[in-house]
Amino acid sequence: MSYSLEQAVKQLVRHKGRAVMSFLQLFLALLIVQSVFTVYQDKQKQFDSMMNAFGVGLYQLNIAYVGELINGPPPKTDLVPEQWAALEYYANGHYEIYEVVQSTVRVPDVAEPLELIRMDKRFYEAVAASMGYAKPPAFLISPALITEASKNWEINGQQLQITNSAVVNQELLQHVITTYRFLPRWYAIQPVDAESLRRSDNGRREVWLQGMETFSTSVRGQLLKELEAKGTGEWTYAYKPALEYPQQELDYVKLVASAFLLFGIFILLVSTIGMVGTNFVAFLSKRHEWATHMVYGSSRWDLIRVQVYYFSILSLSAILLSLAGSKLLLQQFFPDLTVNLPLIGGISLLLAFVVGTVTLIPYLQIRQIRLSEALKQER
Repeated sequence: MSYSLEQAVKQLVRHKGRAVMSFLQLFLALLIVQSVFTVYQDKQKQFDSMMNAFGVGLYQLNIAYVGELINGPPPKTDLVPEQWAALEYYANGHYEIYEVVQSTVRVPDVAEPLELIRMDKRFYEAVAASMGYAKPPAFLISPALITEASKNWEINGQQLQITNSAVVNQELLQHVITTYRFLPRWYAIQPVDAESLRRSDNGRREVWLQGMETFSTSVRGQLLKELEAKGTGEWTYAYKPALEYPQQELDYVKLVASAFLLFGIFILLVSTIGMVGTNFVAFLSKRHEWATHMVYGSSRWDLIRVQVYYFSILSLSAILLSLAGSKLLLQQFFPDLTVNLPLIGGISLLLAFVVGTVTLIPYLQIRQIRLSEALKQER
């Protein structure tokens, strides 16, 4: 062990109360910054993947029944042929039409029903891409289905191979299609060509519009007027932006993250001011001791190096423990979240470097110590 490092360890032991307080402040501040930054980065990455897959122009055509209900649920929400004709007329150069049909199917020898979501192939490819699948799988299935089912089933003439199907990212799917928050444990998403979906009469139909740049507010308003004019008068029509809820959630996470980051930076600031004050007092009260060390052969930089080692031990301990603590904390509350240890470790090192540089400012005056005057100072 070098002389400077040995002196730094002795100083830590001698002033262990002050060292523990500084360590706890650094640890808490870094833990907050690491955790908050990781959560926000994950939400931003998730939102970016949805933006890349769908863009800002994906809308669900929200169809609501406003007619009179007589002893039963409202009728089916399928559009009449005249309305489909209007949708296809306005689609030229403005948007693409995606259909989704959801139905409950029974599988032989299986007691629990399966919710089957037949999705337009183009829409299915975008959903799969948003989940990180470069090549769309034959089926997207729920996590419960892949862990609890053991057979390969035939659905609509296509083999559903449980072991080879891709698992749905449920959080992402439910962000884009908010009604899918109420899906049962067993469900599968199947890509189907548009013509087959249009001919299908079984299930609950959803209509999605992937807008282009020309799908302006005026075009959207005119389309709604046409749908209402060609309808029965018992339905209302509106647009529901697919990424509206993810954007709101990202804004909320950004607001909360900013508040916690300010709190963490405040703790760092208080810790830095406290250490600067303590170091300044220590410098003034120990000028005789510094001068004595220099008389016996220590250079001014050797004495500064002791303080560098002192803070390095404190900060590295706080960084390592805060990295372990933030990872455990995030895994406890966000089990699917990926922790980028190199990135948050680098941020922590940068913050520690800034704090350490500021707190060492008082000791830079060691270079200006006049030995004759300092040796006369009472110890």
